[in-house]
Amino acid sequence: MIARHLETTLRQAAAQFPVVSVTGPRQSGKTTLVPVEAKSGQTTATDFFRDLEYWRGLPGQADCPAALVYGGGTSYTHRNVAVISWAHWG
Repeated sequence: MIARHLETTLRQAAAQFPVVSVTGPRQSGKTTLVPVEAKSGQTTATDFFRDLEYWRGLPGQADCPAALVYGGGTSYTHRNVAVISWAHWG
């Protein structure tokens, strides 16, 4: 995994709060820090995995876990990415 200066702070915040938001300008490293995509739809589409696949292609990221959270009712694994229903999240 690529080491980030905010990783420790983010882990501490995640242990203390039920929701932590990571925001920032485009291409500032948000996806390499937190490889989770959240979608509101009840179905998934191939393009939902595009950013996660890009992240997996970065040096040192291939074996790190990634997740897609969506509004459907079934959790499963697709392309080595955990696809998690909102109902099963947390």
